[in-house]
Amino acid sequence: MTENEFKVIFGIIVASYDSFKADKYKMAIWYEELKDIPYKVLESCVRSWVSTNKWAPTIADLRETALKMSSEEEDWGKGWEEVLAAISNFGYTRPEEAYASMSEITEKATRRIGFVNICMSENIAADRANFRDIYNQLSERKKKDLLIPANVKALINATLLQIEKK
Repeated sequence: MTENEFKVIFGIIVASYDSFKADKYKMAIWYEELKDIPYKVLESCVRSWVSTNKWAPTIADLRETALKMSSEEEDWGKGWEEVLAAISNFGYTRPEEAYASMSEITEKATRRIGFVNICMSENIAADRANFRDIYNQLSERKKKDLLIPANVKALINATLLQIEKK
């Protein structure tokens, strides 16, 4: 998103909320934190927000709304169906092929339990519950990670590298 496109979006927020005080510093910070979101997505988020909320959005509100608009909701039930299909298609003798057939979060959750362990389980209900908990935890972590702008992630990584060097 260009700075001029962002000015239009910022203007919508300013015009919609009397309590939203704007200055060049605030606009610069907001632009820096939101510029990785495509213009049309952010414009849709802002227009939707001002149509349905009595208070001005925060940067976090807009990032969260953009994430909801542009990504599919993770569903542990669908993930469990992938596991069951992999068991049916590959059996316990071909775990790597089974992992390759799964979506990212399903694969990670299944690896934590162990595909062969699930195949050989004597208590599939307990494994299903463990899968659900792990899947939901991984899904939440992924959502939080997607909410952080790329420039902030780079800053965090650089800081961590500096700490490791000490």
